[in-house]
Amino acid sequence: MIELLRIPDVTKTTTIPRSSLYKLIENGLFPRQVRIGMRFAGFIKHEVDAMLDAWVKGLSHDEIKALVKKLHADRLKTETAA
Repeated sequence: MIELLRIPDVTKTTTIPRSSLYKLIENGLFPRQVRIGMRFAGFIKHEVDAMLDAWVKGLSHDEIKALVKKLHADRLKTETAA
């Protein structure tokens, strides 16, 4: 089961302000939200956890960008398998 987090939960968990979080997404350094309907979007919890793990490990920007690309690619695999 996929658990989605709302933006307040992500900013609280990561301690990244909302505006900075969107900058990270724009620069490929954080996974994009998933849209569920017209008024709901959320972040996939295991992707947020993977980002926290990457930061703790001290991965470089290039390594984090590669991780984000992999997480997005894994989403597509999951969607097509369903």
